Amino acid sequence: MQRKHRLAWRLSAIVLIIVAVTTLGVGWLSNQLSRQFALDAALEIMRTDAYSVRNGLDDLMTKQHCREAVDLIDVMSSHGTISKDVSLIAHPSGRIATTRRHAPSTVLDRNERSCLLCHVTDDPPEAAGDVLHAVFTGADGERRVHAVTPIANRPDCRTAACHRHDESGPVVGFLITEYSLAGFDDRGSRLNPLLAATAVLAILLSFGAMVLMFRWQIAKPLRRLAAGIGTLARGDLNYRFPAERDDEIGLAEEQFNELADQIGAHRRELQKVRDYIDGVVEHSGDIIITVNSGGLIQTFNHGAELALGYGRMEVVGKPVEMLFVDPGEREAALAELANEDSVRNREVRFKTKDGQVRHVLLTLSLLTNRRGEHIGTVGISKDVTNEKELQQKLMRSEQEAAIGHAVTAIQHAIKNMLNTMRGGLYVARVGQKNENPQQITEGYEMVEEGLARIGDLSHGMLRYAREWKIEPEPVDLVDMLEKIALSSRQTADEREVKITTELDRSLTEVSCDPRLIHMCLMDLVSNALDACDMKDYPEGEDPTLCLRVTRDADNRQTIVEIQDNGIGMLQEVIDNVFTPFFSTKKKMGTGLGLALTARIIDLHNGGIVVESEPEMGATFRITLPL
Repeated sequence: MQRKHRLAWRLSAIVLIIVAVTTLGVGWLSNQLSRQFALDAALEIMRTDAYSVRNGLDDLMTKQHCREAVDLIDVMSSHGTISKDVSLIAHPSGRIATTRRHAPSTVLDRNERSCLLCHVTDDPPEAAGDVLHAVFTGADGERRVHAVTPIANRPDCRTAACHRHDESGPVVGFLITEYSLAGFDDRGSRLNPLLAATAVLAILLSFGAMVLMFRWQIAKPLRRLAAGIGTLARGDLNYRFPAERDDEIGLAEEQFNELADQIGAHRRELQKVRDYIDGVVEHSGDIIITVNSGGLIQTFNHGAELALGYGRMEVVGKPVEMLFVDPGEREAALAELANEDSVRNREVRFKTKDGQVRHVLLTLSLLTNRRGEHIGTVGISKDVTNEKELQQKLMRSEQEAAIGHAVTAIQHAIKNMLNTMRGGLYVARVGQKNENPQQITEGYEMVEEGLARIGDLSHGMLRYAREWKIEPEPVDLVDMLEKIALSSRQTADEREVKITTELDRSLTEVSCDPRLIHMCLMDLVSNALDACDMKDYPEGEDPTLCLRVTRDADNRQTIVEIQDNGIGMLQEVIDNVFTPFFSTKKKMGTGLGLALTARIIDLHNGGIVVESEPEMGATFRITLPL
């Protein structure tokens, strides 16, 4: 049976069972009631018949025609068709006057059915006012009615000689009649097949009517409703029901139409959003690729086609590793993604269809469904190959410019030193020519000074170019600054500079390279003393130098300050003060000291800044992590 017909058959079967049970129950009950009504009617007729016979017997007996009364009973007992047996019995002796079953003058047994109708107890009633009856089944299987009609001992029968009235009580005898119910039962038996046939016909007609009703009123509308839902599921959102019915099916069709309208509106809105997003993705200059949970490429935008040279149909459904120069770079990104929501700007290398290498910045994020399950990844990559090449060119240009600047600065410094040495040789030759020892000494001193400065320049260049490797250890900066202040005090006194300290003695030790940090601080103190020496102080102002150490408000950094009130610096000087070979000391400096200091502080993950104004002094501030 087809699936679409099952509902009608199921409903029909259920209702059929109910109808069948109801019909059979009603038929059985009707049959029982009919039998009972018929039996009651038969009993009423038999009771009337018994009364008529009794009245006839009374009439004969009161007229002293006792022999005629007995003969009447004999005739009725022998020739009756309905009456199976008619007996006349005296009471209370139980002597049988006439009967078909027993010989005359036989005494009826107290346990006979006739006696038990009255004598069911040891205290029988004195007189029966009505016919007593009972329905029983005989030995031949035939149903019978056993009726006992009492004959009263009336005053008008006292002249009869049929019995002694003095011994008789209120009842002088009984008329016992047995009526056959065979004819009635035969008619009932003949009626049962008719009733059964009628019930079966009613059931079949009901079943057919219900099948047609369910099929046309329920199954067919439901199939039409299911077909409409299937049409909607296949994407045809224009299908609508006429909704002409005014029942529950019509209400379902109206709700379906409203649902289709809402789905259509949502679909149009989603299509607009999707078209917008697809447009953004498709026209994006970045490489946008989605990958499923199995590592296979799902989408490949136009930007990826332009950057990598593949058509999207060439890569969709293939492993994404084919795009990586080193697949391990993707594995590393996925490993990082396991602990983060996304991986941002991770530099990886893609290879194009023709084998070129493209440097990209990859941002990788997880894709999840509505249940939060991971279904893949989306990668947005920016091709930075050109930028990287330009950066490398810029770095090379900067390096070349720096080399050129350094060579120029070195050439200029060496030229000045050589001029000093030439001047010294000239003075020495003049002194030798004039035999002037003092001029010869001055000339040699000028040559020695030039040689010393060339040596300092060479040593500073070597130190700056050196690959420093710090060796950190716990250092007490308070103690270090105290010792620097003490060792610099003689030079400060010679230049009439007052050195003071402001030291936070609660400061804990700092992990740093004590040798390199000491060299940086000494260089800053030396520069501060030079700055004080180069300034012409007005009256009332004395040169001062302060060494200060403290910590920041968050207790995460140590702050060291070298502050002086010397000549100060212009903004142009501040901007270049840490640039190699930049110096304001003219003949005295090489321009490498502060550049070397900044490099050492950077190696310690610290920082150095300067604050200064012309003629107002300068403050160099170093920060080191605690």
